[in-house]
Amino acid sequence: MLTQRFLEQPETLVFLQGRTRTEREPVLRARAFRALAAALPSGDVYEVGTSALEDDHSDVRAGGAWILAFGCPNDPRGRAVLRDHAQSDPHADVRTAASDALRAAEVLSAQEWKLGSAI
Repeated sequence: MLTQRFLEQPETLVFLQGRTRTEREPVLRARAFRALAAALPSGDVYEVGTSALEDDHSDVRAGGAWILAFGCPNDPRGRAVLRDHAQSDPHADVRTAASDALRAAEVLSAQEWKLGSAI
């Protein structure tokens, strides 16, 4: 709701950024990361996704993988981070999410390429 109604307020982004760092509940921290990624320009989504992937909680890290996949599917840095987490994250759920997110990013990128070449 914050990003839909109060995005023009500079305090909204500051609040969401704070929640990504200080919220104790992982589910709320993950939601703050998603809301922040949705509210920022696409060029800033990489930083949000990689920050989420550095979180201590596996659910937040898994969400970070999807932020990278959908928020910046064409960014080679994001794909490299997803590959790394797919291979080496200590939690199996995050490895699976990163692997699935990487495949989704590749599909999205290929579809965008096809769409762009058809124009």
